[in-house]
Amino acid sequence: HDLEDQVENSGMDLYMTGTPTKYPAALVGALNFNMDVAPHQGAVDYVTRMSAENIQEKILSNWDASRNANVLAANEVYPKMLTILAVHLHTHDMTYAKFLEVVNSDGSIAFRSDEEKGGYGLKEQSFLNLAEKGWPELSLKPGQHVQQHCKINSDHLDHSLVYGLDWGQEMCAPLLLVGGPGIDSPATLISTKDTHFSILGRMLADFAKDVAHEMSSLTFAP
Repeated sequence: HDLEDQVENSGMDLYMTGTPTKYPAALVGALNFNMDVAPHQGAVDYVTRMSAENIQEKILSNWDASRNANVLAANEVYPKMLTILAVHLHTHDMTYAKFLEVVNSDGSIAFRSDEEKGGYGLKEQSFLNLAEKGWPELSLKPGQHVQQHCKINSDHLDHSLVYGLDWGQEMCAPLLLVGGPGIDSPATLISTKDTHFSILGRMLADFAKDVAHEMSSLTFAP
């Protein structure tokens, strides 16, 4: 086919540059197939989380050399092993507000973002770097968890709200672009249950298709 016949309709922007990246990067996402929010129980704060240590173990080539060190030593030797470069906090329209937290091993909050509106819209379905979101630089350290909070008004539900890609179902799903000097393959991970990761497969492909479809609909809507 001629190039004129090819229509790019993903709704995503592609940039090409001759400048090499500073560090390799990887795409890391989390889904929670266990979601089950019962109706008529008021406001619900549903949380999907992933372990920074499990992320590091899967994608950092230098992890084997450092995994036996204690957390303090690991923080001193690799103070910025993984940096969060960009964030997409994915939900459907059953979630009215969402935010992201980075939680330390002792339960204290290292970072909490401002609440954002859930649902659909260019802003609600954005994938932005931290500067664009007005967030500070964020690095993941051993023992920390990243978690997305999704606020749901269950009084509006007439059925149990479960995970899914369809209307009437919900996704509380952080998608992060992370970078660091030790990143090795696999370059993409997906978590389907709290803190447990699997290598990229059909689940993340479906996740990406869901995101791309919504962004495309919003971008090219009449």
